Amino acid sequence: MIRTCDLRARHAELMDEQRELADRVEAEKRPFSADEQRRSDEVFAEAKRLAETISSIERFEANARMTEEDVRRAGQPLPHELEQARGKHAYSLCRAFTLLGKKQPLDGLEKETSDEIEGRIGKKPVGSFFIPTNLAMRWNVHRNHKVGGRPFRPPVDRTRPPADGVERRIDDTTAAAGAVLTRWDTTWIEYLRARMVLDQMGATYLTEMHGNFALPRQSGIGTVTWVAESGSVATTAQTIDQVLFTPKTVGAFTDMSRRFLEQLSIDPEEFIRQDLTAILARGIEQAAYSGTGSPQPTGILTGGGFTQVVPLGTNGGNPSYQAMIQLEELLAKANADIGSLAYVTSPAGRSTLKMTPKQGLAQTSYVPIMVWQDGATVNEHEAYATNLIPSNLTKGTGTALSAVIFGNWAECMLAFWTGVDTLVDPYTGGPAGTIRIVVLQDLDIEFRHFQSFAYINDMITT
Repeated sequence: MIRTCDLRARHAELMDEQRELADRVEAEKRPFSADEQRRSDEVFAEAKRLAETISSIERFEANARMTEEDVRRAGQPLPHELEQARGKHAYSLCRAFTLLGKKQPLDGLEKETSDEIEGRIGKKPVGSFFIPTNLAMRWNVHRNHKVGGRPFRPPVDRTRPPADGVERRIDDTTAAAGAVLTRWDTTWIEYLRARMVLDQMGATYLTEMHGNFALPRQSGIGTVTWVAESGSVATTAQTIDQVLFTPKTVGAFTDMSRRFLEQLSIDPEEFIRQDLTAILARGIEQAAYSGTGSPQPTGILTGGGFTQVVPLGTNGGNPSYQAMIQLEELLAKANADIGSLAYVTSPAGRSTLKMTPKQGLAQTSYVPIMVWQDGATVNEHEAYATNLIPSNLTKGTGTALSAVIFGNWAECMLAFWTGVDTLVDPYTGGPAGTIRIVVLQDLDIEFRHFQSFAYINDMITT
């Protein structure tokens, strides 16, 4: 019977022989002879085969010790995904809310999925249970990055963030009267929400984070030195710093009556999932642009290390093509004009740029060429507009000013620690039979290089 300890001992002997041979040749300051080179190749080949065999045996032994839970944690699908793959998708948020609203324990597929998420992230839910993000959110994939697990998928354009990061609404048979069983209809009129564009611009997403996380970043480089014969090269050194991610929590709640959950003529699952997305996703994207830094992440427009600004005037100013070019110039001077480059502004800013001509440039007709051109481009780069970019900024005596940001949006990194932590509270609205659903999400937003972004924050709009 082959024993792993015997294989390791033989591998150690071969490595010792290889070292002795190399040391002898180095001590004698000569190249390998033909016989020595042949023996060295044989030793290396045998040691490599032994290392592969030992590794295979260790993996087999580890797998033999793995429990069913360990196997699932190693990247296998969540329970609700397995059921869906078998054509038996029975995961129901309504069922979970109704059980907990009646003060009964969570069970079934909903509990199994929550327990699985808890095991993977090593953290218990603050509330009642975890909702998997790939169920609660509708994702629109532009760019996927991951740490530890399956790719994170950013939210689609179906949500709006509240001004203070928490949206409060009441859904009952009065506020949601159009959804009560009065006719057999399976659709509803959705609320008009602010457009999301961060994902389309190419932001980077990290998921299944654990504890505080830091990405090493080279912050300084060596320099080239020309020297005369026998001269000494000047000493230069590279420097390293870190991009530190620390979890911050965004949360919201919504109130639903039992009758609303039980009498819906629309698809309750679809409604609730989109509603959960509506509560959280817009606040997250808004923080990337203008987060205050405490307790939110720090956004591009609100400080931190973002110093590349093109001012338009003491009290704000009218935009110009030259100002847009200056934004690009700032990135180019910092060697940052690469990657997913795009402009983003408010709808008011877009309207103004569509009416702003490229002054000073030769015209081939009497129709002026505007800064914001057909096809949603500015100076040949993609351009986007969203109400998540502020249009109520002030400067001096100027008010209702809009911002414009130009940058490499792949440098914007959103890191997520948990699934959607969900608390079902049947007590706060108990006398009225209302169930309060509180959702929490741990995340952070950081940027690889501050120099990858430049902005205007004082644009007068028409």
